[in-house]
Amino acid sequence: MNNDKSVKKKLLVLVVVLLIIFGGIVFYYEKLNSQEQINSKNNIFTNTIEKTYSLLLKNLDDEVAKRVDIILSSGSVREKFAKKDREGLYKELAKRYTYLVKTNKYLKIMTFRLADGSTFLRVHKPKMYGDKLNKKRKIIIDTNHLKKRQYGFEVGKLKMTYRVVTPIFYKGEHIGLVEIGVEPEYITNKMYQIFGFKNALLIKKSDASVSIDKVKLNQVGKDFALARGDQLFKNHIDEIKFNIKHNHILENNRTYHIHSDLNLYNHKDQVAAKILLAYDVTDDMNNAQRLLTINMLRIVVLLILLMIVLNFGFNYFINNMIKEVNKNRDKDKKLQEQMKMVQMGEMIGNIAHQWRQPLNAISTATSGLIVEKELGIDTKESDKAILESVVHKAHYLSETIDTFRDFIKEKKEYKEVILQDRISVALKIVGTTLKDKHIKLIDEVDYSSPIKIRLIVGELSQVIINILNNSKDVLIEREIKNSWVKLNSYVENENVVITIEDNAGGIAEDIMPKIFDPYFTTKHKSQGTGLGLNMSYKIITQSLKGNLYVKNSENGAKFFIVLPLT
Repeated sequence: MNNDKSVKKKLLVLVVVLLIIFGGIVFYYEKLNSQEQINSKNNIFTNTIEKTYSLLLKNLDDEVAKRVDIILSSGSVREKFAKKDREGLYKELAKRYTYLVKTNKYLKIMTFRLADGSTFLRVHKPKMYGDKLNKKRKIIIDTNHLKKRQYGFEVGKLKMTYRVVTPIFYKGEHIGLVEIGVEPEYITNKMYQIFGFKNALLIKKSDASVSIDKVKLNQVGKDFALARGDQLFKNHIDEIKFNIKHNHILENNRTYHIHSDLNLYNHKDQVAAKILLAYDVTDDMNNAQRLLTINMLRIVVLLILLMIVLNFGFNYFINNMIKEVNKNRDKDKKLQEQMKMVQMGEMIGNIAHQWRQPLNAISTATSGLIVEKELGIDTKESDKAILESVVHKAHYLSETIDTFRDFIKEKKEYKEVILQDRISVALKIVGTTLKDKHIKLIDEVDYSSPIKIRLIVGELSQVIINILNNSKDVLIEREIKNSWVKLNSYVENENVVITIEDNAGGIAEDIMPKIFDPYFTTKHKSQGTGLGLNMSYKIITQSLKGNLYVKNSENGAKFFIVLPLT
């Protein structure tokens, strides 16, 4: 009795220790989950911000390029520029520039430069011209050199702007370029209007010396300097980090998440500036902390209740637990054995269903070869064709084993393949059989435009073979004259669709809903087990994450295999 009490006491102490450890683990994961929820919300914000930002930049590029093309479409503009008629060019462009500024107040620069890069006319400052090109103005140099339109952020002599630089041609000769500059406030203010977040602009320290814009620059890290921004950023300039995913700073008892992944690129796709956004996550963090506290109180109460229950019913619990463990162990063992038998039976049944026709084909082919030899018929071409057919069928048998073996494995390995290659494999396997049965194969698959897709190699080919064999059997059973099977493939939305159609007259309406059920077949058991289409359905829907369905066309049954693209 004392021994039982001692054991009970030790076990209770062990349980208490385990419960404390459990409580600590739960607390840790609850806290981690709480932080992940906040991070998840931040990630959603991030995705929305980045998509909006990309769209703003694209719209800006398109808008400026369109307006420049309209201006340059005027032959007189190019002619005056070519003839270096500065006054005439300014008169023609002054009103247009004023209109552009009215439609976009951040458009601050419209400069015409000659082929050597020197300034011919600043429409925004017409009295300032003739200055030579600064060698650091790479976008100007490259536009004149490449004679192609360039986009990118650049710190110029007078302004730091996002620029669209377009080469100008007159009578087929390159005569210079026009440079349109939009202040980055266009983007930051647009982002503020949409999201209401505080923002700042950082520029590369190496570019700061180019500008004569008298802005006090505060260093951020080793590569950037704060050019413009909310006071929040100026107060916490040393706390801004670029190499961490969730950067937070504290200001007036409020916590702000700093988003630092919005880049302004120069025309060579190099980071030239960064736009920082700060949004308040204080309420989210307080709510998460409050929820964490409530959950922990619940856990503590639950642990106390568990201790009370254990204290009064420990012996009963231990005895029954031992019995239940033994009982469950026996049950699990029996269940595992049953599952093995079921899996083995299904695999054997499926293999038997898939092997029946190729084995008959091999038997027929080899028997024919033997008869030819006995009759003294020696045709090398016929022998070669028969032996190749046997090899193809044997390859199909081997592939069937591999396919179903891989299918029932727990770990599945996907591989990127060309869709048309997998279709070709299937057609090579069944092509001879269809031809022997006088069934025309109409292959409308476009092999000239490869479609990449991720799948388990062999499974898609197996499904196509199953459906082709099914169509072949129905065509033969119904004695269809001029019988055919047609294949096609096409891309629809984010999926690729493979269609397999025959002219056997279609599927009866009462049978259609059962066509993919296991063991359902309209054939005699010597012809099939009814698992071919069922296994095809499982492969497509479960393994390849697609869809398989059938409709009746004007000619017969039409199967649709729908798979997600890579």
